[in-house]
Amino acid sequence: MAFRITLINVPENLPLNNAAVLIKQKWLAPTSTVFEQLYQALYEEGDKLTSLLYALICARPVLLSDNYELVLFSDDQFDLGITRLILNGDKIADEVCISILNWLWEKDEALLSEAPLLSQQALIRFSTKITDDRQKQALLMQCLKNDGGSHKFIRQVLMTFGHSSGLCRFPHREELS
Repeated sequence: MAFRITLINVPENLPLNNAAVLIKQKWLAPTSTVFEQLYQALYEEGDKLTSLLYALICARPVLLSDNYELVLFSDDQFDLGITRLILNGDKIADEVCISILNWLWEKDEALLSEAPLLSQQALIRFSTKITDDRQKQALLMQCLKNDGGSHKFIRQVLMTFGHSSGLCRFPHREELS
């Protein structure tokens, strides 16, 4: 008979590589407490920590649904890195990603337009499920600023707008820079 051990607290002085092994082997409980403890213990690791926290979220996506503020903000600052991984990583259900986008939009609309959140592929996938045309327009504008965009990409997204004049006011070239 084999026993399965799951740690519900992060051991003190846990190195990043050991934390990665614990998460991969599912020996570290994917809970909000563990998420916070990992962040507090390893925040100096930067992008390496972001990947580790993303792996923990992927092990238990419900952790994200219950804790947008905890996961998407660190030290009261919007965490663009982990948000981009979650929204573009193809490991979190589209419905959860849409819920995140809606939550961010309600919290502060500027979060969706200040920095690139979505890849073009993700925006195409989500655009049929985003119901707010203004939100969709902000995301489209960010993609166009960041990546440019083919006519096909632009057309695919614009065709999902709820109102044909919702293609509304397409910005001038100067506004894209």
